Amino acid sequence: MANIAIVAPTEFGGRNEECFRAGLASSSGGIPQPTFLQPNAKDRFFQSRGVYGITELRTLVRSAADTRPDLIVTVEGLVMAQAAALELRECDPRFVFLSGDALGWRPIALAGGVNLSTPSQDDARKSLLKSTFAAVDDSSMYLVVNNNSPVLPNEARSWPPARVARFFQDKRDNPRTNKHNVDKENNFIAEFEVLARREPRPSGLIIAADPYFRYFRTAFTKAVAKILPVPVCYPFQEFVDACEKTGNKENSIALNSPSLNSSTSGDETTALFQLGKQVGRYLSGTEDLGVVTWNGSGWELRPYDESSISQTSTHLRVGSGSEIELEALEIRVKGRAAETLLRDLQAALRKSR
Repeated sequence: MANIAIVAPTEFGGRNEECFRAGLASSSGGIPQPTFLQPNAKDRFFQSRGVYGITELRTLVRSAADTRPDLIVTVEGLVMAQAAALELRECDPRFVFLSGDALGWRPIALAGGVNLSTPSQDDARKSLLKSTFAAVDDSSMYLVVNNNSPVLPNEARSWPPARVARFFQDKRDNPRTNKHNVDKENNFIAEFEVLARREPRPSGLIIAADPYFRYFRTAFTKAVAKILPVPVCYPFQEFVDACEKTGNKENSIALNSPSLNSSTSGDETTALFQLGKQVGRYLSGTEDLGVVTWNGSGWELRPYDESSISQTSTHLRVGSGSEIELEALEIRVKGRAAETLLRDLQAALRKSR
């Protein structure tokens, strides 16, 4: 029986796990379901619960690799996939990822992945919000993004910088906790207070598909309702469900295309079902899986070649004052920590040739 290790920048379980297991069973060719390796007696999966620091996430990946699974599965986020790509070497287990954007290069340990391609859905999100709420105007519609997310440059590429609200821009990492209330212990309150003072005042919000936002969606939606109760387009239905008791549900919609999960675990349109399916294929003997990518209306299996590598930019956030951005053939490095990471990245690229 095979062993796998699930690694997440938030948490894993519930409907996500149910859809993942259904996808796994659909493509495993009748072999027994794998054992999910645990980091300790308390936690079922390797989870960082909202921490985005690349060093901490690499440590999490290393702890998973040290259990010697047959495969490592990174879920919910490009930042988690990047951590695995940078940490895992030729002698380590291979990994499959679920991410909101293309990984950007082909690491030595990569087996395949699932790409929700969320930046490409920008026009669909805007159209849905404007068609649902007549009061929303292009000139006062804002994109809300997590400044610690590596997807930020591609998410914000088609937006005027003045209408991009970069949450936690003054913090080196995401706040570790958020209380489900409307005082200062909910860190989203302060961010929405800043956004509410912008000119022009927001008439509508597009929320980026960020794992940290989704993990703390109750605190997030309470902050919206308290500070800026305008029409909002969320990436997933789970946000709208969290609005039930906030008083702003009537102003809340979700693109939900694709959905992460479903109450019907066998729903093949969900990203977690597709991730499980990829893992099942690998455990059944397919070594190079390619990347299942959302094209706006359905899933496509694409070989991992130049067509599946981001044609825009790849952003690696290292910490306060340190970052790496790759765009076309140009690499920009800022900070000593980024220099160390770049050396690791160069080594991984050399091995993948």
